[in-house]
Amino acid sequence: MAQPTPLTRTDTAWHRMDSPVNLMVVNGVMRFDAPLDRARLEAALTSGLLRYDRFRQRVEERPGLFARPRWVDDADFHLDRHLFEETLGGPGDDNLREAIEPHLKTPLAPDRPLWQMRLYQGYGGAGSALFFRIHHCIADGVALLRVLLAACEPVDGAAREPPRSGPRRP
Repeated sequence: MAQPTPLTRTDTAWHRMDSPVNLMVVNGVMRFDAPLDRARLEAALTSGLLRYDRFRQRVEERPGLFARPRWVDDADFHLDRHLFEETLGGPGDDNLREAIEPHLKTPLAPDRPLWQMRLYQGYGGAGSALFFRIHHCIADGVALLRVLLAACEPVDGAAREPPRSGPRRP
């Protein structure tokens, strides 16, 4: 278990800018020609994404005008509260867009780590799509790309890159 850590000043700003009409959430979609196996995806997320503390921590607000919120371990963390699976009603981009659109306007649950993924089966007929949402206070765009790549399986038996030392930020 990690010790509670204050958000950086920048991340505090991102967190406090978040509102129902101005979500500070980075959204992305990955499309795959073949179906993704949920168990294999869970294993990849566990060994890749969840090795970073922030994806197992929630933000705890603290009283006081100048008190920064802090990262605390989510004692009730379960991957199934962050990874959802659905089957698309049809194979095209329009069906994927319709499935994703309501989530773009929905805030992430503040009582759990600020990210979620939705696995859509049936994209393109026989493939899958993975829609991910990560609050900007977890990391900037470049760091998030690095984290998402870390969640992918290594190619040709290559070793995974160890998490960076230093701050618990991906």
